[in-house]
Amino acid sequence: MRFNFFLPCLVLFLALGACGDSSSASIDGNDSPATSKKSEKKNQANVAAPAAQEPQTAAPAQAKKKGNHDCVLMGKVLEDNQIWMSELDLILAVVADTAERYDKDFPESHRSFQIYDSKICDLIGNHVMPINREPDYPYYLYPNTYESINQMMCAQGAGYVYCFDIKRKEMLLPLIPEYRSKQMASDASSGAPQGLMVWDHYLFGYVADYGAYAFDMTNKKAVKSLFPAAEFLDREKGSMNQLFLTESAPGKFQAAFSSYDVDAGENAFTVVPLFKEALPISSRIPASARNNNLLVFKYKDASSAIGVDMAKGKSIAIPAAVASKPVQEILAWVKSQ
Repeated sequence: MRFNFFLPCLVLFLALGACGDSSSASIDGNDSPATSKKSEKKNQANVAAPAAQEPQTAAPAQAKKKGNHDCVLMGKVLEDNQIWMSELDLILAVVADTAERYDKDFPESHRSFQIYDSKICDLIGNHVMPINREPDYPYYLYPNTYESINQMMCAQGAGYVYCFDIKRKEMLLPLIPEYRSKQMASDASSGAPQGLMVWDHYLFGYVADYGAYAFDMTNKKAVKSLFPAAEFLDREKGSMNQLFLTESAPGKFQAAFSSYDVDAGENAFTVVPLFKEALPISSRIPASARNNNLLVFKYKDASSAIGVDMAKGKSIAIPAAVASKPVQEILAWVKSQ
C-alpha cells in the first residue's frame, strides 16, 4: 500500500559498465570518437527550472479534481491511484480486479487501467496491463502527466508505460522504456516506478536503478524513444544524471537535464532546462563524451560553445575569446573556473 501518491525513495545503485569516471570530454560535431514491498511510495516527477532559465515549453498542469464522485469502481484502488476529471466527466483509475478475474492464486494486481463516464458511472474502457515484474507490484497513475498540449494521462510500471489519450478517448500503444547503456538490476526493487512528467511533446520517466528515459509524443500513433545524449553516474548520491537534447526548432536544441535525489522526498525526480533558449549546437555525441562530468557543446558554425557540468546539472557560459579555441583548451579553461 502507498502512504501517499508516490513510491518511497529507493537507495539507488547503477552498475553500468559504460559509466566513466569524473573526467572531461567534448561534444563536438567534428569529433570522431519494480516495485518491491520495501518500496511502496512513489515520487512525483517535478519540473523545476533554474533561476533565470525558464522552460521554453509549457510545464505540466495538474488535472483538476472537484469534490468527490459517487461512482463505485470495479475493483480495489490504491490511495490516489484515481483521478476525477470533473470538467470532462471522466474518472481514470488503476484498479486491482485481475486477481479474481484471471488467476485466484495471484495477489491483488493493480494493473487494470479503467476509464469511467462520471455522469452515469459507466465503465467505458478497461485495459489490462502486463504483470509489473510480479503480480503484486502495482502500476501507478500520474495525474501530473495531464496538460493542455498532449492531453493524456499515463500510468507507469517497471517495464511499460500506458497512456490514455483523453482528447481522442483511446489508449495508446504500450511504451517500452529504452536506455542508451545496458541496465543492471541490483535487487528486486530495480525498475520500480519513480515518476513521470511531460514537457512540450516529450514524456520523461524514471525508474529505480535504471535511470531516466524519454519518449517523443509528437506523433502518438508512432511514438519514438529519445535517448540521452550523455549520462553521468553520481556516485555520492548513487543515481544517474542524464542529459536529453530536445529539438524545439529545426537545428536548435534545449538540454533537458534529469536527476534523482533520494533525499528530496516527493520531488525526487526532476527535469530542468539548462539553456536560456534553444541553441544551434551539434547533436552528434561521440561515445567518449557520454559518461563524463564536463562537456562542451560546439555551435554548428563554430561561432561559439557552451559547457555543461553533469555533476551539478548546470550550464557553463564560455566567453567568445575562449569559445574560439580548440575543444581541449576550452575544457582546460572550464576546469580552471
